[in-house]
Amino acid sequence: MFLTLLFILLSSCLIDSKPLADINFQSAIRELESLSTNSRDFLNYIYFWTILITLITFVLVSMICCIFGVLIYMIYQCVNSIVRCAKNPNTSSKSN
Repeated sequence: MFLTLLFILLSSCLIDSKPLADINFQSAIRELESLSTNSRDFLNYIYFWTILITLITFVLVSMICCIFGVLIYMIYQCVNSIVRCAKNPNTSSKSN
């Protein structure tokens, strides 16, 4: 996924950009309409997988961030309780 995004970024940097007013949308629509069924299916396939991979990547990154956040919070709580016990040893648990 990272390589795909990197490729898209690099290819978009290499393509000459034109102002939006210079783009002929009618000719672009005619070209899309003149594509064969196989070409349209291929484009739909690419669009589908691009959207799906983007969504999956977003969910995975969100989950990883949540997991790391919880781990950091747990480590903070452990260190905090160790420091509290070190400052006041009377509050530590007593063994029988």
